[in-house]
Amino acid sequence: MEINYKNVASVLSSVGILCDIDQPYEIINIEDSLQYISAILSLEEAFGFECPDEYLDGSAFQSLDGLINMIIETREKDNHAAII
Repeated sequence: MEINYKNVASVLSSVGILCDIDQPYEIINIEDSLQYISAILSLEEAFGFECPDEYLDGSAFQSLDGLINMIIETREKDNHAAII
């Protein structure tokens, strides 16, 4: 699946997290830890990456744009590590 605002917002929506793709720098509101964990697992499955431990504190969900950047950077690191 392509990593873009629409697709990431769709995955978040599937676990009950709503965000406006027209406002990608707004804070993403998460109701509880179960919703947060569900979002992480759904994003990992949809975009084929493993969320780094340093983002398990919620910092990846500061904004839709920040979340997308984290996914892209993590996948790039994973791909680079696989080549070495």
